[in-house]
Amino acid sequence: MTKSSEPLTNHLPLSLSLSMPQLLPPLYTLSLFLFLLISIHGTYSATPNPCSSSYQCGDITVEYPFSFSDSYTPDSPKNSPYCGYPSLRIYCYDNENPLLFLSSYNYTVTNISYTAYTISLVDTDILLQDSPSPKVRHNVSLTPNTSLNYTEQVVNLTFFINCSTFGASYNKYESPAIGTPGKYSYVFPTASIPPDKYYEWIDKCDQVVVAPALGPLLQPLWNLSTSYGSVLLAGFQLEWSDPSEDCLRCEERGGQCGYNVTSSSTYIPTCFCTDGNCGKKTSKHTRLIIGISLGIFTSLFAICILCLLVYRRRDENVWFFGTEEHKRAQLVEATLENFELLAPKRYNFSEIRKITKSFTEKIGQDL
Repeated sequence: MTKSSEPLTNHLPLSLSLSMPQLLPPLYTLSLFLFLLISIHGTYSATPNPCSSSYQCGDITVEYPFSFSDSYTPDSPKNSPYCGYPSLRIYCYDNENPLLFLSSYNYTVTNISYTAYTISLVDTDILLQDSPSPKVRHNVSLTPNTSLNYTEQVVNLTFFINCSTFGASYNKYESPAIGTPGKYSYVFPTASIPPDKYYEWIDKCDQVVVAPALGPLLQPLWNLSTSYGSVLLAGFQLEWSDPSEDCLRCEERGGQCGYNVTSSSTYIPTCFCTDGNCGKKTSKHTRLIIGISLGIFTSLFAICILCLLVYRRRDENVWFFGTEEHKRAQLVEATLENFELLAPKRYNFSEIRKITKSFTEKIGQDL
């Protein structure tokens, strides 16, 4: 007699044979999900870092998140990497004058604090006039996509230039040096302008300019109309912050965010990395996700194994993996298979009941 060449799974209990295909696909799915999760969160696009150096322009050290250019133009070079945050590009004029563009006008950088995240600026036009009563020509406005905002110390001054008279009650705000002779000009802290007068005064004037200043400097100056020049020469202060979630994630991975500028002047966000190591560091949030996923995977795998070990058949036999009962059952099955017709025949309950005519006759006993 030849031994059966049927696969081993045909001799396993029916319940086990059916449960393995049903239980394994979820494991495969979970494993694939875990692999993709680690692949996505554990890597990050690494671009050689062009902004890892610092530069000196006059007394100002320029480094990330600012970018540096030694050419005096507000336009970025084509097909080149743009380091740092949007609108934080400093141009070095004559190798000693650091300039930052706001609203298409240039402002001289007087200080950068990389610990307080602040930059101090003065309107370059005010500096060049070198006058205690300079002409004020530039409104300062911050674009929505900038990384800059005013600090809490900044207040606005509003200059009404070349107007008809506002009346005698506002003579203390009058500053003739701002405008042209024969017309009235005024300077107010913006917060002190009567709300019901603002639009009326705008209609009376040829020009209205709003300029930022440092609030603490206004307190001791009772005559702003003649001292506004010194306030403007002291400049104002801006603070910067992460411009986007993409940039924040880049920095969490040890990179520095910036842009690649295409030939069509399109800015493509990117993450610049030193030695290609950016992205191999994972954030606390990422590590938490991976840890939870591993824990779920391990728990489900253990539950599946446990189910395979204790799963019971629904017929007359109980299958215990690795027990003496299982070994004896295997021996009986092997005997029946090897001896075939010579071996005892196994009958189930319904067959026995039929043969004995519902147990009214005894088999193998003479009448």
